Amino acid sequence: MDLKNFSENTTDEDFDSIFKSHISSHSNLHWTPLKIARTAAKWLCTDDSSKILDIGSGVGKFCTVGALTTNGNYIGVEKRGNLVNISNVIIQQNKIKNVEFINDNFTQLDFSNYTGFYLYNPFWENIANDCLIDNKIPISEALYQEYNKILSIKLSALQPGVLVATYLIREEDIPLCFTMIKHDFKGNLILWRKTK
Repeated sequence: MDLKNFSENTTDEDFDSIFKSHISSHSNLHWTPLKIARTAAKWLCTDDSSKILDIGSGVGKFCTVGALTTNGNYIGVEKRGNLVNISNVIIQQNKIKNVEFINDNFTQLDFSNYTGFYLYNPFWENIANDCLIDNKIPISEALYQEYNKILSIKLSALQPGVLVATYLIREEDIPLCFTMIKHDFKGNLILWRKTK
């Protein structure tokens, strides 16, 4: 698929065809469904200056969809360099300007640079060894807890007004200083705002 033809009628199967089969085969478990990505991007992009960070961006589906459907700026951070390379090739081939992908650990980033965050169970692979993308992520309950703790601290330190969209994440993993604004898709997609 040529992403120049991306529209409201594009299906997940159409979109996932841009990936090789060993990547697209993970779509149902690991890449954000288009309906979710479109909705979350619209919620997070409040104006042209919106800067959204996707933590654990995988092959960049959420960020790419966000960049194609809103005027916000999207940054995906992913620990797997091979997935970041795939993401960067796709945006370069399709000349998508308002998105970038970085190969790093979210713990190293300054969250104050962003107006919004997207979280699709970014640390789940650390505890779910039956649905791994590859063997590059260690199975570790301790690491899962550590990453959730660091994420909570970093989000709690942000200024009021910052938005967080979560998909398939437990509500108790979001700091109490965030208030639920709205939800959709049977409560699986939630928008939060930092209120204090």
